[in-house]
Amino acid sequence: MLRLCATGKLRCSEKTRRPGAATVEAVAGVLDIGDFYPHEAIAAFAWPMLLQAGGLTQLTNGRLALTPRGNAALTRPPHLTIAQLWQRCLNNSLLDEFSRVEEIKGQRAANVLTASEPRRKIVGQALTGLTPRRMDLCRCPVHRDARVRPRPRCPPQRARPVEAAHGCGGA
Repeated sequence: MLRLCATGKLRCSEKTRRPGAATVEAVAGVLDIGDFYPHEAIAAFAWPMLLQAGGLTQLTNGRLALTPRGNAALTRPPHLTIAQLWQRCLNNSLLDEFSRVEEIKGQRAANVLTASEPRRKIVGQALTGLTPRRMDLCRCPVHRDARVRPRPRCPPQRARPVEAAHGCGGA
């Protein structure tokens, strides 16, 4: 991702700092396992935002350019860079994960949603308690043809009929 930024091909809005459609498409083209869903650009949209929030890139004349920290990250092991990126993003307010969900009304009004930083810290604390595990392949109709590998194992549907979920019982 950093090498793609170094080419100067990634553009973001000066006002919102969000990636444009061509940038999202370019990022999607270099993702190793594709995006989470075939027709929804989640990771491809998030990477330029994360790189900005982590201080690895900066917006210069509408293009993402590597910062000195970003140039140094090119020579470091990726797992160290991602750990640093995670820590910096936990304390950054550039990206509010809810802002992309258009169904959440009143996002621009005062005191409607909790602030993103405290929300993100709580999520970060919850994630630190998780242990890594192998992702089993799900064979449900929704995930069977997904481009993402490994595909997630869907949770069993207990309280709702299968039709109310998406037909996945985790099998």
